[in-house]
Amino acid sequence: MKSSVQMASLNPPIRAVDAEAVRTIYWSRASISARIVAVKAANFPVERANSDLMSFDASERDIVWSALQNLLSELTIIQKCMCCERSANPVSQVH
Repeated sequence: MKSSVQMASLNPPIRAVDAEAVRTIYWSRASISARIVAVKAANFPVERANSDLMSFDASERDIVWSALQNLLSELTIIQKCMCCERSANPVSQVH
């Protein structure tokens, strides 16, 4: 069995700088419509959707994160409201 030192060298922890770089990539690859929903959910101007992720400070990110969490809950309810017995999509007939 390998020692914990050997295992740690195989799977080094992600540094904060690396994690931030990954977040920036995901933000830039997200569709503009998704980014618009995110910033509008937080009551930010729609122009912020075109901004680089680094332009959001920590408190703004917290606001967007919380707004999206609330929106996800609401969207689940709205999705259930859109169910229809006559729908062509069998998945939507479940509710």
